[in-house]
Amino acid sequence: MDSLQHKIAERAYHHFLQRGAQHGNDRADWLTAEKEILAESKTAKPKTRKRTTTSKRTTGKSR
Repeated sequence: MDSLQHKIAERAYHHFLQRGAQHGNDRADWLTAEKEILAESKTAKPKTRKRTTTSKRTTGKSR
């Protein structure tokens, strides 16, 4: 299971438990969880990568 599906499954299970573990709403729990997780991922700040400086390459020729 990929990371996104795992997060959605955990959130859906959380909704299931909050409803008193009553069966029969698994699809609604999943869709609600999916909507929440995707909305959170869109509003999350993107990870920035550190830029490293590169040294200039020399050709070995002297002028």
